[in-house]
Amino acid sequence: MGLIQKIKSKINFRKTLKYTFYAGLAFFIFASAYTTYYYIKWKSSEEIVLEKLKTYKKQLDYLRTGHTTSNSDGGSATIGAVAIPTVVYDRNGFKIGEFFIERRTLIPIEQIPPYVIKALIASEDRNFYDHGGVSYRSIMRAMVQNLLSFRFAQGGSTITQQLAKVLFTQQEKTIGRKIFEYFCTLEIEERFTKDEILEMYLNLIYMGHGNYGIESASQYYFNKNARRLTIGEASMLVGLLPNPSIYSPINDLSQSIRRQKTVFTALSIMNLLTDKQIEY
Repeated sequence: MGLIQKIKSKINFRKTLKYTFYAGLAFFIFASAYTTYYYIKWKSSEEIVLEKLKTYKKQLDYLRTGHTTSNSDGGSATIGAVAIPTVVYDRNGFKIGEFFIERRTLIPIEQIPPYVIKALIASEDRNFYDHGGVSYRSIMRAMVQNLLSFRFAQGGSTITQQLAKVLFTQQEKTIGRKIFEYFCTLEIEERFTKDEILEMYLNLIYMGHGNYGIESASQYYFNKNARRLTIGEASMLVGLLPNPSIYSPINDLSQSIRRQKTVFTALSIMNLLTDKQIEY
């Protein structure tokens, strides 16, 4: 290589380095401004978010004190994209009617079989008890997958992030929504225990055919209370979560069974299920 070519090569390298630096700086400024915007949006909504959390948790706490979800000081609370039904009783305590947009029956975590929770954690968030609401490793893995597929294919969401998403966002797949969800997630983790988060999640999450929560789903798919679910039934219900329409046993039983086996595998990997316990 001649002297002139070496000089040109050095100049081109410097230009490339300069443009890369400016591009990186521009991206940093844009990302910082974007994050600041959604942080301000979060702060302006923080009081409303906290009130929703308080109201929803109160509904669950009433179950432990003998109150119904329709009460004198709370009533039927609309939370995020879903609503808790208003149940009307006569003076003798018999149910007259129920008014709702989506069907949901709230149950305390004490009535949810342990293997429902094990299946949920194994298939949805294996480090649930160890992270502070956000799994940065999962986020990085999802970012790489999204870049390779040239689309927003994965979100790297933890159980707490999923709870924040259905409670406080319209669930649109945008970076802005993920940033807002991030601040909501940190607030949830700050104010509630892991078991309380699981309790809220399992009472709120959509499980197909208009049913929200593990109790309503158990009644709908298996005609029994959630506390009577077998390991196989629990794994099938947890298997619905990524896409209740695709994995519904009513819509496609064979697809639902394949998904159930995926949950079984996740349980086995975490040594939470033996081969003898697996029910097909």
